[in-house]
Amino acid sequence: MLGDYLYALRLLAAISGIVTTCLVMLLGWQIGKAVAAWFAGLFWGLSPVVVEHNNFAIPDPLLYFTCALTLNLVVFAWLNRQHLRRISAALLISLGTGLAAIYLKYSAVYVFIPWGMVLVVMLHQDFGIQSARRQKLVWVGLYTTIFLLAVGYLLFVYGAVNLNNNEAASIRGAGMLTVVTAMFDYQRLLHNLTFAIWPIGVGFFVGLVVLGVGATVLNRFIVKGQSVTSDWLIGALLLYTLGCLVITSAYFDLGARLPTDPRDITISFVRHVLPATIAFCVIGGAAVAHVTVLLQRLVSQHQSVQAFVPVVVGAVMTVLFGLEALPRTILNFNMYRLPDTRVITWQWADNNLPLDGNIALVRGEIQSTWNRYWGGYDGKKAFPWWFTDTLPSFATLQSSDLQQLGIAYVALTDNEYLEFTSNTDTQPLFQTLTPIKHIAASSTVYGPGVYIFRTFPPQRQVASVIFNDEIAFTGYDLDSTLYYPGDTVAFRPYWRAVGTPSANYSMFIHLYKVEEQMLITQYDGNPSQPDRLTQLWDDPDELIIGQQVSLTLPGDIQPGRYRFAVGLYNYATGERLKLANGDDHWSLLLTIQAP
Repeated sequence: MLGDYLYALRLLAAISGIVTTCLVMLLGWQIGKAVAAWFAGLFWGLSPVVVEHNNFAIPDPLLYFTCALTLNLVVFAWLNRQHLRRISAALLISLGTGLAAIYLKYSAVYVFIPWGMVLVVMLHQDFGIQSARRQKLVWVGLYTTIFLLAVGYLLFVYGAVNLNNNEAASIRGAGMLTVVTAMFDYQRLLHNLTFAIWPIGVGFFVGLVVLGVGATVLNRFIVKGQSVTSDWLIGALLLYTLGCLVITSAYFDLGARLPTDPRDITISFVRHVLPATIAFCVIGGAAVAHVTVLLQRLVSQHQSVQAFVPVVVGAVMTVLFGLEALPRTILNFNMYRLPDTRVITWQWADNNLPLDGNIALVRGEIQSTWNRYWGGYDGKKAFPWWFTDTLPSFATLQSSDLQQLGIAYVALTDNEYLEFTSNTDTQPLFQTLTPIKHIAASSTVYGPGVYIFRTFPPQRQVASVIFNDEIAFTGYDLDSTLYYPGDTVAFRPYWRAVGTPSANYSMFIHLYKVEEQMLITQYDGNPSQPDRLTQLWDDPDELIIGQQVSLTLPGDIQPGRYRFAVGLYNYATGERLKLANGDDHWSLLLTIQAP
């Protein structure tokens, strides 16, 4: 059921991504006609960063859709500003789509910057005419009522400020003053601006803008031609992007360095600035439109040549952008064709790790492994996780400290593991962790190698207990060796495969009185987690964690000493596996006292 739910969300995200690309093209058409439309859609639709983030089962793809739709409606309203009914209706609909954007992500109030600018234009025009003024005030009253009702519901009924998200948590934790101060931190603004342009290519976009500005200046002052775009609309888009970056900077700083590896396109926080990328795509398309129009006017005496200018410019710019974006997009698609180590990791964890606590992760390549919406995790177990930057420094921690924090596992990439273990400050922690599994990187898989550690070892170690030279019994958890009648014995075994077992074996646990063979109570089942059959134990270095067995003692059991016997057998034949000494089980002594 959950898988169907996630599939539906991803399908909705993919469909909204396609529609958003069409809306970006439509926005380019309204601002700069065909050339601007083509390149605005190309920059958005072919960008590997956008393609990647536009398919996650999270609200952001729908946010991009509502932002693009709102901008289109606002531009339509401005272009029809001489028609009161058209501009008023367009503003009403865009008010609804803008509110939808805010409901999807509460910080998206920047969509109302161009909306408010057009509203001012509407009010200013013919305001001195009484009949027009009366109609406009009615529309403004309607807008105000809808806006206040929507915001009031969001704040006082839905309780947006008290939600557990980054924005609300920042306001509650750091305080409003700190949040407002962060908005105008020029370094954060510059970092986030860079990441907003990154999907297009920072150097490529800057070059387009320089060419576009140069073409605009030449058009106006040398060629004396009419501008292909409206300065007012470009200004509105720039203010919209500024608003997006200022508000995003209040909560996030995407950092000073862009990724150098073309495969590193999944950066979770970049999604917060992609609404600004929509406007940058249109501005880039408008820049190409200005260059195209200038060249057409320069060769206006040669009509046969003039007709080919848009084709030539379009081809050249498409190739330049495609040379950068297309290989990364193809690489992005191809990486999903190979088995991904993150998928292998979560499938292994779902089948092998008991839900004993949180998983500690570094923000990086595997940060979304157990995130159902970002990583696509579809396992039966819901693994909670914590990022290491929210925990005390690893240099000050021992495994017992992690246990007290509710951390049962630590998952690291090969590079992260090497970094921690080569650092003398963090080495002591990793000497106290228990290695469980290493999922290796190779040419046949995509993604990093992954190490999984457990923060606590088996409570008791066992040496040289090997069944049939196939399976080693290496340790166990046992809450006590002293019990009373009616108590429950909680036991968990730990195993290693000496070699891949030749059959799927079952485990038995029998309780006998010492020196007697009469069975008191027993358990039979899989020696590991229920979905991990022994013939799948193919890694000698893996520590296999058994499921916890609860064995309830009879209420009338006699006090004394008892043998707790553990063994393996072939379920199909009933044949028990032997130890090196010929025994068919390993045992320990339990004491049962009278109540």
